[in-house]
Amino acid sequence: MLSVSTNVMARLIREQMSSLQNDKKLPASNNKDLGKTNLSAASAQSILELVQTRVRSLSRDDPQRSKKAFRIFLESVLLDQLGANMINDPAFYQVVDTVIQTMESDIHLKNQMEQAGVSLCSSMST
Repeated sequence: MLSVSTNVMARLIREQMSSLQNDKKLPASNNKDLGKTNLSAASAQSILELVQTRVRSLSRDDPQRSKKAFRIFLESVLLDQLGANMINDPAFYQVVDTVIQTMESDIHLKNQMEQAGVSLCSSMST
């Protein structure tokens, strides 16, 4: 099974959100402590395209839409960082579940996740 630190996941998420926001693909959130990114523009664009496609497929009437959008984003970032071949590993989805549960247990991270999900849905609804 994969062993991934929550801090590493949080850093990767911050970097990806920062990269996407810097490219002006997503509206800036209220999070002022987003770090600078080391990711390439091509990597950020690839993730953005994958996320856009998957988020657009979510029903607009789904009350869990923003939560699902954040999960899609998280999965995309992790697949980019850990390798696309992880998509076929059942342990990958267990890691995603664990990371989300851990992040939701921290009220600050939970709020950031909710803001990110709303931003993803609103910016990709066209």
